Amino acid sequence: LADAFNQVLLFLLETQEKLRKKARLELHASEDRYRKTFESAPYSISISRREDGCFYQVNEAFTRLSGYSREEAVGRTIHDLQLIPNEEERSRFLRVLQEQGEVNDFEIQYRAKDGRVLDTMLSVRPLAYEGEECLLAVVTDVTERKRAEAEKSRLEQQLRHSQKMEAVGTLAGGIAHDFNNLLQAVQGYADLLLLKKENEDFGWEELTEISQAARKASELTRQLLTFSRKVESRARPLDLNQEVGQVNKLLQRTIPKMIRIELDLQDDLHTVHADPAQVEQAMMNVGLNARDAMPEGGVLRVTTRNVTLRPGDRGCPAELKPGDYVLITLSDTGCGMDPEIREHIFEPFYTTKETGKGTGLGLSMVYGIVKNHNGAIYCESMPDKGTTFEIYFPAVPRECAKHAVEAGPDDLVGGRETILLVDDEKPVRDLAIRVLTRFGYRVLEVPDGEAAVRLFEEKQGTIDLVILDLIMPGMGGERCMEQILGIDENARILISSGFTRDGRPPVGPRYGARGFLTKPYDSGCMLREVRRTLDAA
Repeated sequence: LADAFNQVLLFLLETQEKLRKKARLELHASEDRYRKTFESAPYSISISRREDGCFYQVNEAFTRLSGYSREEAVGRTIHDLQLIPNEEERSRFLRVLQEQGEVNDFEIQYRAKDGRVLDTMLSVRPLAYEGEECLLAVVTDVTERKRAEAEKSRLEQQLRHSQKMEAVGTLAGGIAHDFNNLLQAVQGYADLLLLKKENEDFGWEELTEISQAARKASELTRQLLTFSRKVESRARPLDLNQEVGQVNKLLQRTIPKMIRIELDLQDDLHTVHADPAQVEQAMMNVGLNARDAMPEGGVLRVTTRNVTLRPGDRGCPAELKPGDYVLITLSDTGCGMDPEIREHIFEPFYTTKETGKGTGLGLSMVYGIVKNHNGAIYCESMPDKGTTFEIYFPAVPRECAKHAVEAGPDDLVGGRETILLVDDEKPVRDLAIRVLTRFGYRVLEVPDGEAAVRLFEEKQGTIDLVILDLIMPGMGGERCMEQILGIDENARILISSGFTRDGRPPVGPRYGARGFLTKPYDSGCMLREVRRTLDAA
């Protein structure tokens, strides 16, 4: 019995030893697994004493994120390493930890050893480690995600702003079109009466004033059309450094001497395809706004740079295609603007100036000019920090275009030809008929495109010229032109409008029209263009 008892006891002791060995092996394996998990985790993990905040353990991701080695980190605190630079954020974090006992996804800035400041998410849990109360901290670097979110927000804001400006531009263009028809009648009848009078005649001075007022009003509609990108530009290869030099001379004579103009122009600047008059006007408008923002003096700095936009570049303007651009930057040291004002500066008639000191069309014209050149404009401003405008123009090869040559005015000459006049506005038709018949032309009139096509087909071979309004209800001017050219491919067509869909009238061999009359036009302009079109081969 004693032997049997001893054998059972020996068996139990051996079994117990085996269990102990197995437990030790499993414990070592478990510790090894957790150690490997701790070391290979992609997130920064650290264990620190709750009592004094000193680090017990840190993993490899911690050393990569912070830049500190294990030897540098263990035994030191967050404060020693200055890992959280913002005192206010650190205090807020400690307050939440004290109140709640743990912290989940706390957004906080984290400073690495090399001085980089990162955006991170910090989570902290209590942990019993080697018999002491400790804290387990997990830090996730979200800097790239935050930047991507900010970039997405910026692009969405640009898109919303672009859509809003497009809608405002469409409205402005439509208003300008209708207003031009009214001005056409006012200016045209005044000019018609002036043809019958001499300088000393009764009423000549009053008619001249009416005509000049109509021309000034037409300038306002032209500004609206420029904003809505419905004007034709006379573009040619252009060196923007030369244009900046011209604008500098004009501004030197315009702005007070206590405002200093500084130029920083890049050599070998890319060529752009642009209308020099419009580009100068855009820069002048921005320069004059800078003058008004610096009544006590300051600095207006103008720089030019070649820039290349690549797909995916941060900060790349949303509406610009990748490629080469010329960037003009105009910065002032003036009073600046708050975000609410800056949001509306490109809208027509929006102004913060006193009544009588501005129409609110200056920057809207700049916006339209830049957009008409397939460019983009941005404004950065803060109250008391000045304002900066960045204007992008697409770069082109220097040899891509020819210089445009303008013809000088001709004497007023009439004729005996037959002209078909197509316009939905009766006052405009009546005026044109009176002017044309006074100079010997025979005029047929219709109010819409459908009637024009029928009459042209009926009178085929007897109509020498068609003056065609572009914007009409029903068929519309462009479709009417297509059908008339379908009847007679050699038909002479003169487009007349104050508004086009894309700012470029359908003139030239590609489209079919022989010329374009911008409404409102004066009688002399109409007669010269009619005669030029009729005499052209």
